[in-house]
Amino acid sequence: MSLEIIDIAIVILYLAGVLVFGLWIGRKEKADREGFFLGGKHFSWLLIGTSLFATNISSVQFVGQSGLAYKFGIAAANPQLIGGICLAMSAVFFIPIYLRTKIFTIPGFLENRYSKPAKLIYCITMILFGLFMTSIILYTGSLVILQLFGFSDDLIFYCSLVLGIAVGIYAIVGGLSSVVYTDMVQSVVLLIGGFLVLFLGLSAVGGLSGLLETVPAEHLKLLLPHDHEQLPFTGIISGLFIVSLFWAVSNQELLQRTLGAKDTRNAQLGMLLGGFLKIVAIFVLVFPGILAFKLVPGVNPDRAYPALIQEVLPIGISGIVLAGFLAALMSTLDSSIMSLSSIFAIDIYPLFDKNVSEKKALKVGRLFAIFILVWGICTAPMIQHLGLVYLLMHKVTSYLLPAIGVCYVIGRFNNRINSFGAIFTMTLGFVIGTLLLLFSTLPALKPYCPDIILNSNFYHVNFFLVLIYVAILLISSRFRPAPKVEDLTFLQPTVEEKQQQAATLKRVGLFGSFKFWVVIYICGFVGVYVLF
Repeated sequence: MSLEIIDIAIVILYLAGVLVFGLWIGRKEKADREGFFLGGKHFSWLLIGTSLFATNISSVQFVGQSGLAYKFGIAAANPQLIGGICLAMSAVFFIPIYLRTKIFTIPGFLENRYSKPAKLIYCITMILFGLFMTSIILYTGSLVILQLFGFSDDLIFYCSLVLGIAVGIYAIVGGLSSVVYTDMVQSVVLLIGGFLVLFLGLSAVGGLSGLLETVPAEHLKLLLPHDHEQLPFTGIISGLFIVSLFWAVSNQELLQRTLGAKDTRNAQLGMLLGGFLKIVAIFVLVFPGILAFKLVPGVNPDRAYPALIQEVLPIGISGIVLAGFLAALMSTLDSSIMSLSSIFAIDIYPLFDKNVSEKKALKVGRLFAIFILVWGICTAPMIQHLGLVYLLMHKVTSYLLPAIGVCYVIGRFNNRINSFGAIFTMTLGFVIGTLLLLFSTLPALKPYCPDIILNSNFYHVNFFLVLIYVAILLISSRFRPAPKVEDLTFLQPTVEEKQQQAATLKRVGLFGSFKFWVVIYICGFVGVYVLF
């Protein structure tokens, strides 16, 4: 079954509505760096949390994570669950520092903690990662849309072109405010669409009891054996946890909206709301994959989600669900555009033009955003030859992020680490990570990759890479003097901040405090693992 006219009309109206809303929001912001890149610093915890959720739940998750659940069961939920607890840790230990130092981009922390060259290495790595992810996002979105419309995969380029233009207009014109406010709307739409698929799918298999009785027992286990090819529990508690933590403390695309928070409390509560919503995401991402395993056996895992939509959704409802899917795609793509353009305009371009004006910085950021979209549209068709997209995304993160994450986390808690050690570690990590990624992924280069890498789960490889980078960072830092104590005072809260926190706690009470909701979240996180 392909989409009917009413479904197509719903999708078109939704795209037009988001575009108009995004442009309307963006026109109210000031035409300066704070207005365009940080939304004027007026975001509440609700805006931040829903935007975090919508950004993190992309077409890659709908296609890739559902596909992973189709193949391996509920264990596919581990990245969401682990990512949520790492968001909470980032909110406690890093967000106050980012807001205290009034940085415009997350790599600004590396400049304050180490030096400008350290920040530059981060920027180059993240732009490389972001360009790769832009292609994946457009590819997965196009894949679902083409299957639902009954069109050939040969049209991926043209579908990516339409999606890229739709998102690019409001993101490039309106800036972060357009992104965050449209994300809030889109998070509601994608949840509605996701739960419609869940409920109708459950109805088709005879309810939850019917599903649990008919799928293999292995599909209902969160932690799989240590020798599992793709999701061993040893990799989950080591490599996946580490890379998720690094992602939660250093990802510009994810954390940019927290820099636009009204205050620290709103930023922290927003991140925690994002963590709560990641638990909810299990039901709209993972369970549909398990339902597809039961209802549409024998399909390509990356096509399981659209196949399930075709199987269980009636006319009209399909359009709403596809609108939710597009919401997921657009919210992640617009965040990717904003984060990469911010990094380039604020952290890289001023190295070549030290007296760049506010007006020129905005122009440079918008031009780079256009380049990102053109790149993603042109390269999206190539992704279909590289394997399961969700595991591919995690492989990219596992190989490119460890050295940077080590410098963030160790540098946050160890005052002996210096700029020389960070630059050496991140440079080496960039070279090693890029080579590992290319030789273990590209078919033409795989014959030249060592068997120990090809035959090992990349979460395990990531864990050992982190241990190596920690040792390199600690040892190389010994070749230069420790940073001056006065240069690291920003890592600790000031007396004024402590007084403000006490006054805020008194004003909002227990149920409005961040610490209270952290405890509630941890209980929910543990409860899921006890249940499954």
